[in-house]
Parts: sequence; C-alpha cells; structure tokens
Amino acid sequence: MQIVVEFVSPATYDQDRTDRETDSRGSKEKTTIFLLGREDPKIKELATTCARCKKFLEEHRSTTDPDIQEFNKTIDSRNDRGFRELVRKVGESLLQGSFIGEGAHEAVSGRGADVHAASQSYLADAAVKIFHRYAEAALQADAGLAEKFLT
Repeated sequence: MQIVVEFVSPATYDQDRTDRETDSRGSKEKTTIFLLGREDPKIKELATTCARCKKFLEEHRSTTDPDIQEFNKTIDSRNDRGFRELVRKVGESLLQGSFIGEGAHEAVSGRGADVHAASQSYLADAAVKIFHRYAEAALQADAGLAEKFLT
C-alpha cells in the first residue's frame, strides 16, 4: 500500500479532491490512498526556518569560538520550537483534510482525534479491502505439486 500526501490550496480543495477520487478509481491506484491536506503559508515559513537553522548548525557545529557556541544553542532551541510547531501545523492541516481511496473520500477528523490515530484506523479498513485474500498467502503448496499437476 502507498499513501500519497498532498497539500492543496483551500480555494481548489474541492476540485483537487474530486480529481483524486477519479484517479483512485484506476486499476493502477488500487493500492494507493491519497491524503489531502490544506496548504498553510505558516507551514512553508516554519519549514524554511527549520531548514535554515539546521544548515547553520551543520556549518558551525565544530566551532571553538564561545560566542558562536552560545549562538548555536540559541539557534538549536529555535529550531526545536519551530519543528514542534511545524509538526503541529502539518497535523492540523491533514486533520482538516480527506482520505481518498477507491473513488470515495472520507474526512480525516471522522476517523480519530489526531492524524496518526485516523491514519491507523483508515489503513486497517483499507488493508482488509485491498488484501482480502492475504490470509491465503501463508499457505505453501507441496514442492512437487506442480510437477504432479503437469504429468
């Protein structure tokens, strides 16, 4: 199974959801679940800040200058706060979105209080539908059975 996460503009959300529903009806997409979230400019801003902080820290990690070491601690703290805020914002955006599979959509928030719980619930139900014959895979045929069949 594959989950494709996509953030789309709130203005085009309904059209994009309809497009993914159409895409999910194809035979190539039987094992694909689309998770549509709404774009939030704050997410891009936080991601950019975290990337810049990480790059700065990588470039100045081995410095011996005490002032720069102190500044690194400040940047590291800012990066941690920004990352936690980024994770929260992404979770909120996805929680307001939709799961799309087999030509239908379902609200993420209808499956759980957070994205992780909702995803687990949706994936469990989707796996039953997609891999309905999975239980038979554990059966192993006798190695000589094919030869017996052919003769």
